[in-house]
Amino acid sequence: MVDEPGGTGRALEIGAAVRAELGRTDWSGTACRCGGTAGHLVPLFEALLEVEEPGRLRMTPLVPHLVDRDGPAACAVPAVRVMLAALAGEVPGMARTVFLDALADLARFSVELGVSGPGPSESGASGPGASEPGASGPAASGPGASGSGRAVHAECRELARRGLGSILREGLAGTPGDAARAAAVCEAYWPGDADAADAWVRLAERAGL
Repeated sequence: MVDEPGGTGRALEIGAAVRAELGRTDWSGTACRCGGTAGHLVPLFEALLEVEEPGRLRMTPLVPHLVDRDGPAACAVPAVRVMLAALAGEVPGMARTVFLDALADLARFSVELGVSGPGPSESGASGPGASEPGASGPAASGPGASGSGRAVHAECRELARRGLGSILREGLAGTPGDAARAAAVCEAYWPGDADAADAWVRLAERAGL
C-alpha cells in the first residue's frame, strides 16, 4: 500500500523519460500563472520526485502555477508532459497525489470552457478526494479562457488521453482520494469514450464514489 501523502517515503532517481521532458522546454521563458516564469517548476518537480521525506513538502500544489480564473498558463502543456512521464514510471505517493490533483483541476476547468462535455456519470468526482488535502475544487468560476487557453486545454486533453493507462493505474495504486482525482480526469475529458468510461467505473469503485 502506498503511504498517505505527507508520510515518509524513499528516495527515487528521476527517470530518463522525465528528465527528457524537463529538458525539452525553456521553462524560464514560459509563462506561469503565479505571475512569473515557470523556471521554478523544475526544482519543484525534482523535489516531488526525489525527496526522501515528502512531509517536508506537505502537499505543495501545482495547480496555482498551471491554471486560474483566467485560464491555463503556457507552462501547462509541458507540465502535463512531465507529470504523465512520471506517472508512467515509479512515482512517490506525494508526487502521485499532486500530479493527479493538477490533472483533475485542468480537466475540471476544461468543462467550464466547453472543451469537453459531461463525463460518464452525473455524480462527478465528489468522493473522498474532494475533502482530502490536495484535492482542490474547480479551478475557475469566473471568465473563460482565451482562444489560446482553449488550445492549451485541448492539447492537455490529448496528452492525458494518451496517458489514460498510467492515470488509471496510479489512481488505483494510490489512496481513495487519488482514485477520485483520476476519475475526475476521465469524467471531464472523455465523454463517450468506452475505455475512459470503464476506467471511471473502476476508479469510482476504488474511491467510493
